[in-house]
Amino acid sequence: MGGLALALVTSGCYLLECRPRNQGELQTHVMKEVDLAEKNKKVLYASAEQYCRDYYTGVEGREGYVDFMAKHSSEVRSNIASKGKEEVIEKYMMVQQQCLDLAMSKLDSEIAEEDFDKLGDNLVKYMADNAEGTKIDYLHPCVKEGYIDFAKIRVGFFKKVVSANMKEGKIGDFNNVVRRVYTKKEFAEFLKQEAVGRKALYEGFAESLENFRDPTNPARAMAIRFFGPGVARKTGKKSQEFNDSEGERFFPIKD
Repeated sequence: MGGLALALVTSGCYLLECRPRNQGELQTHVMKEVDLAEKNKKVLYASAEQYCRDYYTGVEGREGYVDFMAKHSSEVRSNIASKGKEEVIEKYMMVQQQCLDLAMSKLDSEIAEEDFDKLGDNLVKYMADNAEGTKIDYLHPCVKEGYIDFAKIRVGFFKKVVSANMKEGKIGDFNNVVRRVYTKKEFAEFLKQEAVGRKALYEGFAESLENFRDPTNPARAMAIRFFGPGVARKTGKKSQEFNDSEGERFFPIKD
């Protein structure tokens, strides 16, 4: 009996020490968790945004997406020539930021198809307003569907890594954020999924070119319909070639 009584007294003291003593302490405890989550949310947003910028601009020892694609896309070269590389980078960043914004706004809830449809509308309108040196019709329905397919994967990626890191005491750079969520094998599978979305996007570009019309220059329009889709698909493969190297960025090959 003495042992049982001692156990009860000891466990009772333990429970009293561990639980909040009053409603005020409980409220303080909850508020601290909320404050940590809000702080982490801001840090994670900034970390994800910097990762996207580094992707496009490049970092020491790694070429950026814009410079890489300028070697393979006349549209990218044309935009750089007319607007400057920084503005081209900002155009790409806007796509990523809108995907990130949607993910951050739905961390605790499902993302409806209507949300993706609205995002698709925003993306194609922005691209249509800012594109130069291209015959792609960004307002064509198949282009919007391509952007939606691509955005679903990007939004899902941001939502997954941010949600998993909300309660971390130390966030670190985005490489650490991703490695807390994915193994090397799992990230390789994610890149394969992203390749499907990227292919859908460039297929949308190709389909819009297949329907290109210009009553003022029918011969030129015919040439664009004939050659344009192939160029778009080839450019898409180069885009994916660059993105495939993301696995090495997050999981470097060790000697």
